[in-house]
Amino acid sequence: MKIIVLLLLAPFLWPFYLVVWCFQNPDKTKQAYAGVRESMRRHPAAWTWAVAAFGMLIGIGNLFDAELDGAVLGFAIVAGCLGVLLKLRRDAAAEVAAALSARADAQHLAYLRGDDWGIYGTRNRPVL
Repeated sequence: MKIIVLLLLAPFLWPFYLVVWCFQNPDKTKQAYAGVRESMRRHPAAWTWAVAAFGMLIGIGNLFDAELDGAVLGFAIVAGCLGVLLKLRRDAAAEVAAALSARADAQHLAYLRGDDWGIYGTRNRPVL
């Protein structure tokens, strides 16, 4: 019976365990925090999807409990995450377009200076 109670309480007790662990291991806490921050910088889309999934759980759970304030909060988190994902996608597309534009400008400038760099982007065009 004791193990069943522990298994049922585990999802609710882990935040308390985490706080105790942080106070017992301050040096490891700083390393873990730095690792999480670095992961968030490297993979912003994956973290945004994770937060959106968490917001969806909050929204659906509160909606089933007829708690409209909590459901609105959860779905607002999801909407905010979708906005961030849209911005990340637009930034990536703008970065690709800027790189393509810079390459085209460089080729055009080289062509105007007399260097037959290749109108279609290659120096080694096949001879027709």
